[in-house]
Amino acid sequence: MRAAVVIAVAPFLLGCKKQDKPPEPYTGPLTAERILSVDNLVKPFDKWERAFARLQGKLGKPTRVKDQRYGWAVVEGDSCTYFEVEQDEGQMVGTVQSPMKVAKDGPIMNLSDCKKVAGIEVGPPEDPGAPGPPEAGQATTLDVLRDAGIKARSRWKGKRVLVDAQHLNSTTATSGSQTSVSISLVSKQGDEHAVGCTLAAGEKLPDGLMQYTDVRVEGTVNVNEWMSMGGGEPRLEVDLSDCKLVPRP
Repeated sequence: MRAAVVIAVAPFLLGCKKQDKPPEPYTGPLTAERILSVDNLVKPFDKWERAFARLQGKLGKPTRVKDQRYGWAVVEGDSCTYFEVEQDEGQMVGTVQSPMKVAKDGPIMNLSDCKKVAGIEVGPPEDPGAPGPPEAGQATTLDVLRDAGIKARSRWKGKRVLVDAQHLNSTTATSGSQTSVSISLVSKQGDEHAVGCTLAAGEKLPDGLMQYTDVRVEGTVNVNEWMSMGGGEPRLEVDLSDCKLVPRP
């Protein structure tokens, strides 16, 4: 009688390899060198859970999470270094931005984007003491709009306001069958900081409107980010949209 033979099969031959334990999130200081070191660490279509664990093991918790985009950024002196990765709806890695170090003399918008990922917003901190928009039916001046519209922008943005100013000039742009008319507003003659005011569809300027004529406009406040072509710091400026001219007392 033949003896029974028992064969032990190594687990790895059966495809039962134990999963690697995900690394603990890094808790040290975030540096430019660390961010630059994650180039090619994750790729599109990687499983999100594992990829995110690897990134946190290198960089720690994201400095910003916005619309399924996870970012890490650090400002050091005049430069800013950042990296962003997108979580796809299918629990995979979507787009992956290569780590980038930028400065004032780099691409115009990258420095602004990097600072936002680092948690630094464009423009001055909001001033709780700055005035808010005027009450319904009351008008403000262009000087107040330009100043308070930035300092208290969360209260002004999107509000319909009446503004007293002077008409500087107007421009007309045509795209296909659509025509857009914009006027530039100043506070007085010699004012070099004009505010744009795009007329609502169907609105027309009165005939014979002269330069530096006093006007009152009603419009919606917008706060926009601008970057000088010389590579300077981004800044915030206000303008008005859906405007119409209303009688001025």
